[in-house]
Amino acid sequence: MGVFETAVISALLPAAVDGVKNLITRWSGGYKPANIEEILKLEDANIQRLTALAQLDNPHGTPSQWVVDLRASFRYIFAGIVILGSLFLVGSPSVDVEIKNLCLQLSAAAFSFIFGERMYLGFVGKK
Repeated sequence: MGVFETAVISALLPAAVDGVKNLITRWSGGYKPANIEEILKLEDANIQRLTALAQLDNPHGTPSQWVVDLRASFRYIFAGIVILGSLFLVGSPSVDVEIKNLCLQLSAAAFSFIFGERMYLGFVGKK
C-alpha cells in the first residue's frame, strides 16, 4: 500500500464508519422503546454512564494550567513529532527504502488525523 492510499484511508475511515453506523440504524430502525417505563430506564442508564465517565475524568482537585494545556494538546504535539521524525528519516540517505515508505505512511496518517478530522466535522456541520 502506498503513501497516497494510506493518507486517503486515514482521512476517510472515520466518515465511512459513521456512515455504516447510520445505514445500519436506518435499515434496522434502531431501538424504539415500547412504553414510558423503558424510556425512563434508558435515560437512567444514560445518566449513570455519563456520571461514571465524569468521575473517571475528574482530576480530583485543580491541576496546574500547564497540565491542562498539555492534556488538551498532547495528540497534536505527538502527531507533529511523528511527522517531523518521519520526515527526518526520509531525508536520511542511510535509511532503507521500505523504512522510508513506512515513515511516509505514518506521517500521512498523522497528517490526516489533524486535518481529516477537521474536514470531516466541517462536512457534517459539527463544531
